[in-house]
Amino acid sequence: MILKILVTNIGERIIAGVSEVKDSETNKNLCLLIKCPYILHVNPKEDNPTEYCVNFSKWNPFSADNKFHIPYGYVVTLGEVEEDLLKVYLEKFGEELYGDEKNVESQVDIIEE
Repeated sequence: MILKILVTNIGERIIAGVSEVKDSETNKNLCLLIKCPYILHVNPKEDNPTEYCVNFSKWNPFSADNKFHIPYGYVVTLGEVEEDLLKVYLEKFGEELYGDEKNVESQVDIIEE
């Protein structure tokens, strides 16, 4: 699972772990699997409107699930996550994404090197 920024066909910017789901018989790609998805909101800072802060909100807040299958047609583009944003995301949601603290720490260490 790779962390990516997804832009959806309705304009959402989502940060999530992303992988492809394949048919086991035909090896054909079926859809994307996203894990621990959060919508990114960019807001101007109150004390300095030329600077911005990023807030996270749960992509599907009424579901207890943290993994979702989404069709390829829902996604306009996938992009790499900017390093500072990646650090913040892993600090906040890394345990939810990876399940154990040791794995989260190793991911943060890789980013900082």
